[in-house]
Amino acid sequence: MKQAEVVRILLAERERLLAYINAIVCSHALAEQVYQDTAVQLIKRQDKLTSEQHVRGWLRLTARHLAMKSVKQRSRQAISLDVALIEAMDAHWDRIDNEHMQQRLETLAGCIEKLTAFSRDA
Repeated sequence: MKQAEVVRILLAERERLLAYINAIVCSHALAEQVYQDTAVQLIKRQDKLTSEQHVRGWLRLTARHLAMKSVKQRSRQAISLDVALIEAMDAHWDRIDNEHMQQRLETLAGCIEKLTAFSRDA
């Protein structure tokens, strides 16, 4: 695939992919780093990807592996989701309504900001 098309797909999937990664690593900053690492890997392998569906699946699988690797490297500094739960998420991830994802993420961020520091950490 051409680089412009691959980048278009990457940017279209950004919010969904960040939400997915964040659910695994439980850190917005680390999720962003994993997303960036995934983007670099995508650009390196763009010529091996054949369709938009292939790119989307590859992005999620690569993000998952990089997120799990980063969790292992952090070595229990923070709690992350169980592998079985991550696999269950994978089964339903494509059903998420992409049109309203940004609005949902903004609403969730607003709710989280209203929590006390103790509640946010919990």
